[in-house]
Amino acid sequence: MVPSIERKRRLWLLIVLIVLSYILIFQWELNESESENTITDVSRLMPTKINSIVNGSEEKGIVEALSKARKENLKVSIAGKRHSQGGHTYYPDGVVLDMTDFNKVLSVDPVHKTVHVQSGATWDDIQKEVNPHGLSVKVMQSQNIFTIGGSLSVNAHGRDIRNGSLIETVNWFRLLKSNGEIITVSRKENAEYFPLVIGGYGLFGVILDVELQLTSDELLTLETEEMDYDEYEDYFKQDVLKDENVKMHLARLSTAPDTFLQDMYVTNYRGSDKQEQYPDFNHLKRDKFTFLTKFLLGLSRDFDWGKNLFWEMQKSFFDKKDGDLETRNNVMRSESEFLEYKGKSDTDI
Repeated sequence: MVPSIERKRRLWLLIVLIVLSYILIFQWELNESESENTITDVSRLMPTKINSIVNGSEEKGIVEALSKARKENLKVSIAGKRHSQGGHTYYPDGVVLDMTDFNKVLSVDPVHKTVHVQSGATWDDIQKEVNPHGLSVKVMQSQNIFTIGGSLSVNAHGRDIRNGSLIETVNWFRLLKSNGEIITVSRKENAEYFPLVIGGYGLFGVILDVELQLTSDELLTLETEEMDYDEYEDYFKQDVLKDENVKMHLARLSTAPDTFLQDMYVTNYRGSDKQEQYPDFNHLKRDKFTFLTKFLLGLSRDFDWGKNLFWEMQKSFFDKKDGDLETRNNVMRSESEFLEYKGKSDTDI
């Protein structure tokens, strides 16, 4: 018994030392700052000299910024959270229109199940406004930190497998064109712009605000299964797509060295038969244990054994959630804070 206890003590001591080391590392690391005339995206791989950044908080200011750039023959790019890596949100010697302050949720219509929102608002902003009404978005990116305008510009999709990509849930939006004209775009009005702007990466103008379709929030049951990668295609076709009660779906493939691109687990979110319990779950969750998950993700960046450990812990975590109840809003509210990377000399995508 003594040797066993001693081994456990040594193991815990090693874990404590590793944790303390990473705490010190995190304290030393700082974000690379951007100079007044240099900008980059979240990857920080392509710092670029620009003319200026304009923070668009009011519609009048956005129109004036576009007019000024037009007179000075400057290129204009549109930025939200700048996660579209590869230079989409800036142009050499151009103007960057930062839309993140243009972020109001203008109205929620519980009767028609719609929300009217400015393009710089995030999905988190919408969730906070619609949740008290028992409503949820139909389609959004898997994380709620992104802006509505950015998601529209890439025509994002998420975990919902029944409503398609984001374009399917848009009723109309207002577009500021390069000539200064503001038009309303829908499937009937200025319809030629509808499929061009949604997924158009800002090439056709600035999205000002949009009306999105909502759906009822509901209670879902989580079901998690492990499988080998070559089983997945048939499983998805037969057990997911053909089962209408599966409302959302998530599949994760291993990047751990021991099971690289072989091992996987899937989580199905089924409509629960316990909807009467919905009021007990109708609160928006927040990120938890951020330091621990950030620490484990850090280990997986630096060590192969860390990748294997992180993968096994992820699988174990979701296995234990099998059968849990969660609202649609919270399923579409994945934790994000632990993904934030502050390495001074490295990048992480």
